[in-house]
Parts: sequence; C-alpha cells; structure tokens
Amino acid sequence: MLLAMRRDPALWLLVAILAAHGAIILTHYRHPLITDEVYYVAKARYIAEHHRFAPVDAHALAVERGREWGNSDWRPPGYPLLVAALSFGDFSDPAGALRFRVTLAQFLMVAAALIALYRTAANAGAPPYAAALLLGLPPWTFAVVNEIGPDPENLALVAFGLLALGRNRIALGTLLLSLTFFFRPEMIVLPPIVVGIALLLWRRATFLRDAAVAALIYIVLVGAQVAYRTSVTGEPGVFGGLHIYNRGAFDWANTWLGTEKETYDFVYALGEGLPARVPARAFDSAGERAAVEQIVARVTARRRYTAEDDAAFEALAREKRRAHPLRVLLLRGWHTVHLWLNVETNNPLLSAMAGVPRPVRLPVWGALFLLRIAALVLAAIALLRARDRLVLLMLSYAIARTILVGAVLNWNVHRYVLSAWPPVLWCACVALRPRP
Repeated sequence: MLLAMRRDPALWLLVAILAAHGAIILTHYRHPLITDEVYYVAKARYIAEHHRFAPVDAHALAVERGREWGNSDWRPPGYPLLVAALSFGDFSDPAGALRFRVTLAQFLMVAAALIALYRTAANAGAPPYAAALLLGLPPWTFAVVNEIGPDPENLALVAFGLLALGRNRIALGTLLLSLTFFFRPEMIVLPPIVVGIALLLWRRATFLRDAAVAALIYIVLVGAQVAYRTSVTGEPGVFGGLHIYNRGAFDWANTWLGTEKETYDFVYALGEGLPARVPARAFDSAGERAAVEQIVARVTARRRYTAEDDAAFEALAREKRRAHPLRVLLLRGWHTVHLWLNVETNNPLLSAMAGVPRPVRLPVWGALFLLRIAALVLAAIALLRARDRLVLLMLSYAIARTILVGAVLNWNVHRYVLSAWPPVLWCACVALRPRP
C-alpha cells in the first residue's frame, strides 16, 4: 500500500478524503440502539456467552406460522457472528464501546473496497485524480457504517467479489458473493445471476469446469444456511418467512407517491407509538384521511401500536390497490428510481453539519446531489460505450440489485442499494478514460 502511494500521488488524495470521512464518522458515531440493532446485539451476546447460535424463540416461530402477531426471525447468522467477534465478549456498553468497534471495522471495510476499486479503475485507464474524487467524495457509501447492521459488509463483499470475477477468479468471486446472503437474506438470488453473467462474458475454455466449481460453492453455502436454520428452529428451511408487526402500515405507505422519509419515517414513528404525519397527497379521499387520522390518534393516545392498527392499515392498502392497480404498480418504478435519486447521506455527516449555518449547508447538500446525478450519468455513458467487460459485470450487479429491491420486493430504502454504489462509481471513473 505504501509503495503504491509513492508511485501514485492520486492515491494519497483518495486516502486523505477517506481519512476525512473517518474523522467525521468516528467523532459522531454514538447513538442509542435502534430497531434491528437490538436484535443483532441480542443474538451476538448469546453467541459470545454460550458459544453457539441462539435458538429462534417461540413467539417468532408462532408469528411465522400465523398463530401470533409480531416479528418472525428470518435473518441469517453472519452478522451476529461478526458482531460477537468484534465485541470481544464485552456488551456492557453496546451504544458506545461496541458501536465504536463495529463502526471502525465497517468504515475500514468500505474504505478498503473503495481503494481496491480505485486501483483497478486507474489500471484500466481512468484519470487517477478524477477517480480518486469520484470514489472518495460521496458520503452515502458510508451511510450506515455507524449502525449495527449488515449493509457495509454486503458492500465490501460485493465489491471484492466483483473484482475477483473481473480477474477470472471464479471460485473466489463466487465465494465472496455467496457469503453476502449470510448477511442479507435476499442476496441469495444474486450470486447465480452475477456469476453466470461473468462466465458468459469471459467465455473461457474452462467454462464448464468453472461453472461446476461455482455451483458447488454456492450449493455448499446454501446448505450451510439450511443447516443453521434447521438447528435453530428444529425444522428444515432456508431463511423462514418475512413477517413484521407493521406490515400493514408499510403496505399502505407503498400505495402513494412519497419519498423514503415521508413514507417509512411515518411507519417507524407510528410503530413506536409516536405522533406521525404524511403529506396530503397520501390520501385519495376525505374518508381515507379520517381513517388514518383515527388510527394515528389512538396509537399516540395509548403510546402503542397494535395488531388492530396494522389490520386497519392493511385494509386501507387493499382498498387503494383495488381502486388504483396501475398506480400502485407504477409506484414500484418510482421506488426503483428513488433508491438512487434521493438526498440521503450518512448520519454522522448530518450531525457534523448541524451547527453549520443553513446558507452554507444547503449548497453542500446541493453539490452532493449533483455529484450523485453526475456519477449515474457517467456510469450510463460507460455502459453505452461498453468497451470493458468489467463495466458490464459491475453494472449487471447494480441493475440486478436495483430491480430486486425496487421492482420485485417494492422496498423504498436507499441503504438497500448501497452495495451497488461502488460498482456504479467505478464505472463512472472508467467513463472518463480518453477515447481511442
């Protein structure tokens, strides 16, 4: 690394930018445990204390079988295992000491992935300083490194997996990409697609052997996940069904045009029994507005969200889907676009900028949004030129992940495509290569 930096001054620039990100993140990382973090910490604590995976509790199993209301337990074991290792057995201060260790590890993962992508882009002919800026400046790649959640690991595994495939290291690339579904369960569908595309793009004489090795690695890891699920539930399975206590509220929020903050912040706040509002465009009628206001009023009055409230939202969602089926379908397209075109950034940066005067702060946010658009445009240009098979592979992953999250699963959460941003930024760098 030091030798490479002596030979490449632009790499110094990238490291300096990443160090600035790290300084902000590691001085503004602390906050109380929220939502999924409580789950991951509890699972990690059990592993550290008992040296085995925690069994799925009876309530979660009853929810999955439709007997009770609440959350099932569908998550794979990779992230709790990593948190247990990073804890060194100390869970006395999960919001402070544990979060710091997790934040530092996750920041280094993302930074290492960006440096590896930079070196590959520079070797592919991208202008070094432009590549350093494009890969280093975007803060959204670090969006959740200070949260106890698996998205940074997913990002790093995908980046290194794609780079391995780009070097014809099919076995390593398949292994790294397949490990992602131990962190995010929906990733299980992507390794066969991406590795299959890589095999077709390179069309080596060893195609059949490479395909067989890749298939074997994938099947073995899927088998390991099945073994885990069977051991903790007593029944064969892969992940288990996704059942959440506020499914009805999410379904209703997905039936009207809104940003991630407008829709999902409403759901999360109400799920905690807190006052919540949505814009007027959420309602199709005065009756619907009255019904939602009634639900919100009773939730905030009792400071608790119940199965009755969620069923009421589900009924409203069914009615909107029945009355406006085309609109609800088109909203999947909006969610797919909004995953990329949004103004979300990392919380430590927001905290650091909170004391900056608004006239200074707003131009910074505007510049970052323009950078986001510029990166997407440049990546599209790289695709149109299609001079490099690695461009096709990188963007194949980004497109597949986007379609899965936005169009198929109908999720409107920007962090679910964070793992696709480094490949897109890499392609944006390559688009700046001088044309032959």
